[in-house]
Amino acid sequence: MYQFLNLPLTAPLPNFAIRRNANNDLVLDFYTPNGLRRAVVLEKERHIRLETQRSTLAAYLNNLHATTLNARSPDWRVRWWTYYNEFSVWSLIGMSVSGVYLWLASRPRYRPARWTFVVGCGAFILLYAVTR
Repeated sequence: MYQFLNLPLTAPLPNFAIRRNANNDLVLDFYTPNGLRRAVVLEKERHIRLETQRSTLAAYLNNLHATTLNARSPDWRVRWWTYYNEFSVWSLIGMSVSGVYLWLASRPRYRPARWTFVVGCGAFILLYAVTR
C-alpha cells in the first residue's frame, strides 16, 4: 500500500500501525509534519478512501522540531531536515557547555558576565513558562 499510494513525506508503516476498524476495513495512518493522511482500504468495494487531517501551524512547527534521525523517512527533504535538527541540538549543547565554562573562567566580579547570566536565566524561565 505504501508503494501504491506513494504519499509525499511519508515512511513505510511498521506492522503495529496497521489495523482494522469496526467495519473490518484496513486502516493505515501515515503521519507527516503536515498532518495525518489516513488510507482506508474498502475491500468489498475495491476502493481506497484517503482522508487528510491538516495540522495547525503550532502542531506543524512542533512536528518539524520533533522529527529526528529516528524518523527513517526515505524522502530526502525529511532526511536532510533530521540532519539539520541533530546538528542544531548538538550545537546548542556545545554552546551551553562553553558558555558555562566562559562564565566560570571570567573574572569573579565582572558585571557584564553576571548580567548576561541573569538575563539568560530569565529568558529561559520566560520561554519555559510560555511554552508550558
